Amino acid sequence: MKNLGPQTLNSPNIDLSNDLFLLDYGFVVPLNPYDCIELKYDGALLDAASIATGIPSPNFSSPAPWQQQILFELNLEGEAPNLKVKLGGPELVEGRLLAALRVLFASDAETVQKHDLNTLKSLSAEAPLGIANEVAVLRTIVALCLIALDHFPTKVMEDESLLKQGVSASTELAIRFRVQKKSVIIDVMRDLGRRVKLLLSKDKATTQS
Repeated sequence: MKNLGPQTLNSPNIDLSNDLFLLDYGFVVPLNPYDCIELKYDGALLDAASIATGIPSPNFSSPAPWQQQILFELNLEGEAPNLKVKLGGPELVEGRLLAALRVLFASDAETVQKHDLNTLKSLSAEAPLGIANEVAVLRTIVALCLIALDHFPTKVMEDESLLKQGVSASTELAIRFRVQKKSVIIDVMRDLGRRVKLLLSKDKATTQS
């Protein structure tokens, strides 16, 4: 393992994010399919994201008791919750975040309770609580991505300009790491944007028929 390099990703046994590649081996892997970003699950942040989408939404900071129970099962509520959720990587959207948003955008407990947690956590389970619910969820996640991008001190074009200027090896590594994280966020946004368009086109076709 001493001679690891970016080509290591070709090994089927290596499934590390760029955080671990950087910390353990001192390099980052471009287009790393296992790379992801971590966000904190936070009601105020979700409120801000939903406001940005323009979609009427619940108060994420004050869920109904039945919603709280599901959040507890997702370990997003309780005495020692795990509030770190991931975007990117093979899962694209961490199941706990996806399930939480689907539940919080739902107004009918009975409809939600028809589905098990695994279904609610699965992105491949297409719109289990309806198209309007799913569109609201995905647009909120896209808004979270935009908020995450805004927290970086530079834009991608600025990073590319810095790399062309010539910087120290450590600075170059830091910039490339930053660029890869932004790429993860942008890829998630593009994927979810495509899903939203597909859902809306299906909804339109259903309405017309």
